[in-house]
Amino acid sequence: MQPPTPQALPAPPSVVPQIPVQQAPSLTVQPVIQMSSATNELPSAAAAGAVHADKAVGAPASTNELLLAATRGDRVAQYRLAQASDQGLGVPTNAVEAVNWYRTAAEQGYAEAEFKLGTLLHSGGDGLVRDEAGAVSWYRKAADQGFAGAEFALGICYGHGEGVPTNIQMAVQWIEKAAEQGLPRAQYLTGKAYEKGFGVERDPEQAVAWYRKAAENGSVEGQLWFGMAFLKGQGTNEDLVAATNWIYKAVNTGSAIAQYQLGLLLIAGQELAPNRGEGIHWMLEAARLGNADAQYQVASFYAKGEGVPHGDTESFNWCRRAAAQDSPVAEETLAGMYADGKGVEKDPAESARWMRRAAEHGSPSAQFNIGLSYAMGNGHPKDIAEAVRWFRLAAEQGSTDGQNSLGYAYATGTGVPQDLAEAYKWYSLAVADGNLHAEVNLRSLLPRLTEEQISMGKARASLYSPRTSDERSDPVEFK
Repeated sequence: MQPPTPQALPAPPSVVPQIPVQQAPSLTVQPVIQMSSATNELPSAAAAGAVHADKAVGAPASTNELLLAATRGDRVAQYRLAQASDQGLGVPTNAVEAVNWYRTAAEQGYAEAEFKLGTLLHSGGDGLVRDEAGAVSWYRKAADQGFAGAEFALGICYGHGEGVPTNIQMAVQWIEKAAEQGLPRAQYLTGKAYEKGFGVERDPEQAVAWYRKAAENGSVEGQLWFGMAFLKGQGTNEDLVAATNWIYKAVNTGSAIAQYQLGLLLIAGQELAPNRGEGIHWMLEAARLGNADAQYQVASFYAKGEGVPHGDTESFNWCRRAAAQDSPVAEETLAGMYADGKGVEKDPAESARWMRRAAEHGSPSAQFNIGLSYAMGNGHPKDIAEAVRWFRLAAEQGSTDGQNSLGYAYATGTGVPQDLAEAYKWYSLAVADGNLHAEVNLRSLLPRLTEEQISMGKARASLYSPRTSDERSDPVEFK
């Protein structure tokens, strides 16, 4: 079984000398919702718009006064005493004491303490054993009181399946509740959910409405994707001026993802006027800030000397940085560099290691290559069943080489029970995408098939939908 070699990765677009562009004017946005000093992460109840039965606390009381009030059952004092012990405010830092007072206040139904205790259990911080189910329980208590940070955290737990079964619809419902209270990150994720149709019915206009709220509340991602919506006319009218303003606003915050997206737009020169030199500038900035996709693109630029001096070593170094962040395409490219000794000494063992990592992270061409190595006994002990497993993973993502190989396995009963209808299915899918080897194999198979097997194969092929590697990730970036 020797299917064809997978196609090479696409080269980055060529680059022309840099032409300066005038930066778009920035727009005035509303202030960002302030972060809670209690969580250092999510907005406080007051900032997010949640309502508590307790009156807002004024200037800090003395530790003795807090202790007296706390021991008398004042849950606000208990929470503030926990904060003091947690952060060393007027007293020595004492994590155990802090947790005890957070728990005491939480058990009296103080929402902010419930949320804080949930975060500690979620992370296993301050000496607590990590308890995701316990964290969800406390998040839910606070969320039921309308605490925005807890609503958001509960949505994240449903999105990741942490402490509760994964449920994208429930995730989006809770995140949208937090969005309605003004949490910028929740507003952005709600927009993304409506844009992609994850957990809710796809609604581009709703997506744009949430992106607008996020953008106006200072969310950099909201600014970027609100600008992109204007650029593409998705859910709103096309407006190049508004698009440019919002995209550059996100870029000027130092956002790596915004710089990467702007680099792509300027290099491609489709929606925005082409300016490859400026595009490379932003791609380099994003790469320096650690964006893996940008790092891979920069590696490609150095490999071809496009817009930067040619340098195999520089190319290897940037590719290695992207691969270290689990970028499948960078991992696969790095495997090739180690195999060819390009920018680094040849190292077959390192090549094999990075190829497997790329396959495990969802690269269909890497999955096919791993399958081929098992089928041929090249770099691995020959193992046909393992080869077929990798071919199937590649085939399910639309790799025509994987489909051709899987079709061959079913046609010959190699590594799987023989199933000619299944062979027809995989060969025909590969042929439809132009795989010439599969076309030859299908012609050889047809005389062996009954009409019933052909009909069955066609029916199976009609039900096929490629599974993309993106589906392995959280669809609306639950984090």
